[in-house]
Amino acid sequence: MTSSTAQTLSERYIAEVARRLPEAQRADIAEELRGTIADTVEGRIAEGGISPETAEREVLNELGDPTVLAMKYRDKPAHLIGPEYFPSYVALLRALVPVVPTIVGVVVIISALINDSPVWSAVGQGIGAAAQVVFHIFFWVTLVFAFYERKAGRAPKGLVDEWTPDKLPNHVKATRVGLGEFIWSLVGIAMIALFLLWQKDHSYLLNADGNSVALFHPDLWHGWIIAIYLTLAAFVVVEIAKYRTGHWTYSLAWANGVANAAFVAVLAGLTLTHRLVNPAFIATIETEINQPDVTNLVTWAAANFWVLIGIIVVINCAQAFLKAREAELTYG
Repeated sequence: MTSSTAQTLSERYIAEVARRLPEAQRADIAEELRGTIADTVEGRIAEGGISPETAEREVLNELGDPTVLAMKYRDKPAHLIGPEYFPSYVALLRALVPVVPTIVGVVVIISALINDSPVWSAVGQGIGAAAQVVFHIFFWVTLVFAFYERKAGRAPKGLVDEWTPDKLPNHVKATRVGLGEFIWSLVGIAMIALFLLWQKDHSYLLNADGNSVALFHPDLWHGWIIAIYLTLAAFVVVEIAKYRTGHWTYSLAWANGVANAAFVAVLAGLTLTHRLVNPAFIATIETEINQPDVTNLVTWAAANFWVLIGIIVVINCAQAFLKAREAELTYG
C-alpha cells in the first residue's frame, strides 16, 4: 500500500461505503475496511509477481460494489430489492423519473392548449398526467426487479451492471469548488440585485397612459431594499469563503442556512405588510390584458409564492449540508 494511486483508489472506495452508513457506524467500519484492504493488498504483493496497483484493483473487485457492501453493513438492509439489484434499481429510477413524466406532462399541456383548453386546465392536466407516469414507473420497475430477484435466480444480462473500480467517483474532484462555479454563483446573485434595480423604472407591462408598471411594491425602496441587499451580500460572503476553502464545510453550510433564513425573514416582512408585489401590477394585468387565463395564472403564482420559495430554500440548504458531509468524508 505504498503507492499513492492505490491509496487514493482505496480511500475513494472507503468513502463510497462510509457515506452510505449511519453516522454511528461510519468511523468504525471505515477503519475496519481500511485495515482489511491494506492487509489483503500487502498479502497479494508478498506472494510476488503482482504490482501494488493490480493487487489493489483485485481486492476492490472482490469486495464488489461499495453500495452493496454498505447495505450489508447496515442494521436494516433493503428487503424488497436486495443488495445485488438495488444500485441498478435506483440508477434506473433516477434515469426515468426526471425525464419521462416531464415529456408526457409537456405533451399533454400542448395538446390541451391546441384543443382550446384554458391555460389553468391545461397545466392541471399536464401535472396529473406526469404524476400518473411517476406512479407507473415506480410500480413497474419495482415489480420487475422484485420478480427477478425472487424467481429468476440470477440477474438477467444487462439488468445489473458489473461493478469495477473504474466506476468509483472522484470525490476530491466532485466536492472541489472550481472557479467556474464560483463565478456563476456571483453572477446569479448580481443578476438578482440588478433586476431589482432595473424593474423599478422598466417593465414590459404598460398601463393605460403608456407608463411601465413595476412588479414590486414602491415601498420596497423605503428601507426594505437595504435589508434585501444585505442578505444578498451575506450570500456573496458565503460564496467567497467557500471558494477560498475549496469545498463546503458544516460551518459554511450553517452560514448559508442563516443567509437563507434572513432572506426569508425579509420576504415574510414584506408579505405581511403587503409591500412585496405592486398592487398596480395586478390591477394593470386585469384591466389592460383582460385575459382571465393570464389573471388566474398570476393570481395562482402569487398565492403559491411561498411554496416556491420554501422549495428553493430547502433544496439550497440540503445541498449545502450534503456537500459538506461528502467533503468531510473526502478531506477528513
